[in-house]
Amino acid sequence: MKARLIVIGIIAVFFAYSAFFYLNHAQTVRYWLQDFNERAVDYTFLIGSSSIARMPRDLLNDCGANKIYGFSNGTVEDIQTYLRFAELKNAKKIVIYIGENDIARGEASSLTFQQFVNLLNSIREKSDVPIGIASLKFSPAREDAHAEFETFNKRLHELVSATNNLHLIPYHQIKQKWLYSKDEIHTNNEGTTLFANMINEFCRSH
Repeated sequence: MKARLIVIGIIAVFFAYSAFFYLNHAQTVRYWLQDFNERAVDYTFLIGSSSIARMPRDLLNDCGANKIYGFSNGTVEDIQTYLRFAELKNAKKIVIYIGENDIARGEASSLTFQQFVNLLNSIREKSDVPIGIASLKFSPAREDAHAEFETFNKRLHELVSATNNLHLIPYHQIKQKWLYSKDEIHTNNEGTTLFANMINEFCRSH
């Protein structure tokens, strides 16, 4: 009887943890399922926060087939969680935008950057393809965090300059207020088109 109760308790804990994980990582679980069911074709992989999620596929004319995995309010931790069970063997190029939300929530840019370096190391364990890294944009609504964004971008530029197969996508250049939507966090159609052109340039060059 005691052994049965222990087994029941273990099962209950397992299902409770599974439910908790799904509630907190539902998007990640859906992406894992998509990966499991997808056909083995080469693609450009875009991953990151909502700036990636909001990217229209039809603007990426020079990137070939593409897969876009964006996390609303996404952080570096969200991508690290996804990478636990991700396979990148068919990704021929990778584009990343992440870190803005982490810093905007009060995390020090030095900590976010170190987490980002750890993220790149996790990707490199799975793939050695060219990686385009978008610098943090200066969202008007997040002016209080601009100094930390600038520090992050400076360290990012140094990393890219010193590392083979890493390439900077200068998203920080989109800073004019009229290129942002009403929430002043996300770019509007014109700003998103400019960002897409930067990604296309990376795809053409690499």
